[in-house]
Amino acid sequence: MVYLELPDAQLPADNPYSNGDDKEKSSFENKVIDANSLSHNLLAREGVGDGKAQINDTKIKSQTRRLYYEAKVGDLVVVPRTAYDTVLIGEFTSSFDPVDVSKHTVYGANHPVPFRKVKWYRADIQKRDFSEGVDRWLGQPDALSTVRPEFKKEIYDLVYSDYTVGEEAAIHINAGKNTTDFLALVQGQEEVLFCAALYVAAESRRLDEFFQIVNDEGESAAINRFYDESLLKNTHININSEGKISLITVSREMTLYISIMLGVFGADVPIADAREVTIENAAQAGVDPCVNPVAEKAKDTLQMMHRDLYVEKCRKRKNARAAVGLDTDIDVEHTDGSN
Repeated sequence: MVYLELPDAQLPADNPYSNGDDKEKSSFENKVIDANSLSHNLLAREGVGDGKAQINDTKIKSQTRRLYYEAKVGDLVVVPRTAYDTVLIGEFTSSFDPVDVSKHTVYGANHPVPFRKVKWYRADIQKRDFSEGVDRWLGQPDALSTVRPEFKKEIYDLVYSDYTVGEEAAIHINAGKNTTDFLALVQGQEEVLFCAALYVAAESRRLDEFFQIVNDEGESAAINRFYDESLLKNTHININSEGKISLITVSREMTLYISIMLGVFGADVPIADAREVTIENAAQAGVDPCVNPVAEKAKDTLQMMHRDLYVEKCRKRKNARAAVGLDTDIDVEHTDGSN
């Protein structure tokens, strides 16, 4: 959870600024101002935060509105922990509900504080992991501020294995094995390149041509023929522990496709089962329009792939996982159809 220091503030369920009702706005603002004053007085009386200035009423109203009402489900929240020199990064999992109050704050059980539910992704990030610009932003005095656009990708890089910002999409493939085997690392990269070239073939409806080249001339020839560097805006390979292979592409479909194919090959299920793969976005209930086109490309690929090549890709993927890692956020669950 995440909250502002607003003890006893009984906030409304809906954003009081959404319907233009002046009475509701006034009531909301009075509650926030009262809670802000109570917070300052309680802390002063208990000797907690001695000398801490009371937050300006206008600022606390604005911050309350943004945290409890304007921050949407799925938005990231970044919380610097001054005492530990670390940063927490999480994601809002639900809209604000007035029943969500905590009685386990510095104010005690008699002064509940409203909070927002958050799923924390990272609690081990050091402030030194950020650039100087982000570090300065994290150190600003405001309790709540919007992430500047130029900082978004840097923060996403630390949280998500793949993401989309504007026209860019990124995939981070974990190379978590502490290996000194350079050949294994190169072979692992070749598995990623194979999937990237395979995407180009699927996107251009030339899978039959791709697989024919693999059969006649080998995988390297097919990669050289189909690999399209114009789809990549940037690449980065970090072999430190934990290492990762990062691809910044111009296509979210491409990043999802690579993740899916690496996941399927890594699951090492029979090809008949792989061809019936169902792909879902675990973070989004129901149909995800962004996933469906990629799922169809992946199924078409597996339908056209010869069993011998599929078995070979599973073997290479297994070896790469053992030597290098090459893990993504794609989880493959094998069911027998009885569920």
